[in-house]
Amino acid sequence: MIYRHPHVFKSDKKYTAKEAKAIWEHEKGKKKEGKLLDGIPKTLPELHRSYRMQQKAAAMGFDWDNVDEVWKKVDEEFGEFKEAQASGDKDHTKEEFGDILFALVNLARFYDIHPGEALKASNEKFYRRFAKVEEHYKKEKRSMKEDTLEELDRVWEDVKSRE
Repeated sequence: MIYRHPHVFKSDKKYTAKEAKAIWEHEKGKKKEGKLLDGIPKTLPELHRSYRMQQKAAAMGFDWDNVDEVWKKVDEEFGEFKEAQASGDKDHTKEEFGDILFALVNLARFYDIHPGEALKASNEKFYRRFAKVEEHYKKEKRSMKEDTLEELDRVWEDVKSRE
């Protein structure tokens, strides 16, 4: 315990939470046999697993220097996805889409945003808004399928503006 927590037991230096976590991961990795990422359960939801892998890799120094580099990587991955999609190779397109998600998880980590929590909030927001769009059509005794996309978008924007 003393080795993993020198910020508590060994030093007069004040460490940030991020520095303390990096020390803890580094010391933990020295004591364990096996690979650092083996400690992350494969049963975690994939966004959470990706986030944890990137946290652990970053704690070992395998990280971007700044968020601008992460943004460049995100842009690069979008470009590679577009190229793969244009080639018609579905497997390669799927791989590149996964790379986009992985890069976005890394971006979220840089902004201290848990991607799973962010996606959950967006899902809930979409659900709530879509339910209100459905209510609108129910009140008017019309089907959404009868309207154009432009009209659906107008109703959607109206719902958004009321939140």
